[in-house]
Amino acid sequence: MLYIKASSLLLAGLICGSASAQPSRPAHYSDATWDENFAVRRNGQHPNEAVHQAYPFRPRESYLVPNLPWANPYPARPAPYQVDPYRPREPVHISEFPWARLHPSGPAYPVDPYRSREPIPYSKYPSVKPFPHPSHPTTRTLAHFSNATWVENIAVRSNGQLLVTTFLPEASVYQIDPFRSRDPVLVSTFPTEKGCAGIAELAHDEFFVIGSTASLPRSKTPNNNAVYKIDMAAFDAGRAHVTKVVELTNALAPNGMTALDKRAGTLLIGDAFQGCVYLVDTVAGTYRKVQDDNTMKATIPGPVTGGINGLHVLDGKLYFTNSNHGTLYKVAIHKDGTAAGPYEVVSDRHTLLDDFTVTKKGDAFIATNSGNTIEFVKADGFASLFAGNANSVLFSGTTAMQFGRTKSDGGVLYVTTDGGLASGKNISGGKVVAVDARRSRQ
Repeated sequence: MLYIKASSLLLAGLICGSASAQPSRPAHYSDATWDENFAVRRNGQHPNEAVHQAYPFRPRESYLVPNLPWANPYPARPAPYQVDPYRPREPVHISEFPWARLHPSGPAYPVDPYRSREPIPYSKYPSVKPFPHPSHPTTRTLAHFSNATWVENIAVRSNGQLLVTTFLPEASVYQIDPFRSRDPVLVSTFPTEKGCAGIAELAHDEFFVIGSTASLPRSKTPNNNAVYKIDMAAFDAGRAHVTKVVELTNALAPNGMTALDKRAGTLLIGDAFQGCVYLVDTVAGTYRKVQDDNTMKATIPGPVTGGINGLHVLDGKLYFTNSNHGTLYKVAIHKDGTAAGPYEVVSDRHTLLDDFTVTKKGDAFIATNSGNTIEFVKADGFASLFAGNANSVLFSGTTAMQFGRTKSDGGVLYVTTDGGLASGKNISGGKVVAVDARRSRQ
């Protein structure tokens, strides 16, 4: 069997009736590959039990067949790679998407594998029935910075454009177009700051960003940290668009930031090294401490010296991660940002947690930074791995994420990474990656 494989492939091509089938090499694997068996499809392609697909009519490399129920002889054992058999693309290891397993429900969108098109909802074609198993999730790298760039946080404009902050090598904010292939556009740099951290929107196209002089390892004295306002409407018009709002003179490491009251113009900022929350009044240009609790502090000895990291307000509750504890917490709050109830554990993940986003249902998608993953935590605390793995390069050093805001990308999760700079592993440069998360939000 091993010695007659080449002639068997040629004979299969002749049986298919193709005059163009030449005695060339349809598929040639590495020296360590045992080609066990094959069959011939009606279109002349033949998947073997690995499962790969060879194309006898044109000289192409063989491709691992995507995990499709009509192509895989072992549907209970998913193929390890998702590969586009029609165009030369890098394979995607599906272990980075553990939720994309065989499932009895069909996909919500059919996808054209022959052309670059957006998926079309099945609802537009009621006569078309969905496949018995879901398609694999898709990712797309929107921006890939140099190896020295740490992309720290992200916000989304109402027009769908992305604003991302960089912590290294300099304090900057970039705009990225998720709909077209364009280079990132520099919005502003902050030469007096070492890096930029959290970013949040208070009014239409009015964003606020933290400029931080905090150093790694842990800063022990207050630094020249500040909050800046970026007027994106003025930026689009080519006018001056950056103003300093307030200096955070007592802060050590202001990190995550979220809008508290958009009408009042107030923000909440978490200080990772002091383990507290500040309220910033952007109208008056003042700030004060409103929360200080052990759930926000780094109380566990070890290499992770930062406590509170990301924070977001939803339905009168403040959700926040503690990197040192590896825990997602929540607490009811008053309108002034002070605690209105006990601090509760939503989910204890026992791993470093970075920034996150929370849906209207209370489900959270959390970055794990050096874990190179995204955790999915439901409102009831049930948690699972959403994407990535310990050796992932695509998600090397996940830092923050936000969902799109337009009709076309409302189910797309935009993820930022530090490119492995925090852990010193899988260093690949900071990235912004789009992940189709529609199925997980159902």
